[in-house]
Amino acid sequence: MGPEEASKARRRGGAYRLRTEARAVHPIVRELTIERQRQDLSQTELARRMGLTTYQQVYSLETGRTSPTLRTLDRWTAALGRSLTLGERGTDGAS
Repeated sequence: MGPEEASKARRRGGAYRLRTEARAVHPIVRELTIERQRQDLSQTELARRMGLTTYQQVYSLETGRTSPTLRTLDRWTAALGRSLTLGERGTDGAS
């Protein structure tokens, strides 16, 4: 943390959080990230296949900075040669 960041943190009562703090990543997103890596695809190539403009958009999805919509999940799975299937859960929480 540089001097400017430390100064800002002190002004906020020391509530400074590192940008690298872990975010909760949904299990579906984790699985799609693993599949991308298994296929040896870069984030740039996946972005191109999904019709996105930059790899940063894939990075944001994979790190939990951005939550994917159903449409994005569908495009993501298609870009990996997979399909997305949704099912209905019972009232007891079982699928």
